[in-house]
Amino acid sequence: MTAQIGGKPPVGLGLNTLLDFQLEVTLDGERLTAAEIRELLEKSDGLALVRGRWVEVDGERLRRMLEHFREVERTAAEHGLGFREAARLLAGADLEAGDASADERAEWSQVVAGPWLAETLKGLRSPRDWHESTPAPPSTRRSGPTSR
Repeated sequence: MTAQIGGKPPVGLGLNTLLDFQLEVTLDGERLTAAEIRELLEKSDGLALVRGRWVEVDGERLRRMLEHFREVERTAAEHGLGFREAARLLAGADLEAGDASADERAEWSQVVAGPWLAETLKGLRSPRDWHESTPAPPSTRRSGPTSR
């Protein structure tokens, strides 16, 4: 399972910046369809043939993980996912402190920075290079000479 944060540019940047969150169920990096996911959930535990590959299926574990990440996805869609929460998820921390299933999710899932967030984090690590190659937001750009 892969959760991507910050695929699209938000309005502004700061700790209160709201980022997008997108969940994908993947097999070796390839996104599974909704029908393939349903089929995995309906199977009993054991081995299942998916796209010509045998994979181990733990239906209950998959169901719990899907519920957790879909809840995060719903919350992000309704209220946004703050930069602080996104950074915690990227660092491997769980938003629900003390959640016993956090280790289980870490084993079966990954949270990655989407294109916009990955580029922004890279720029924050190397601000001089980023500043020179990134145009200023429209509200701060000068469009011509100004009079005083």
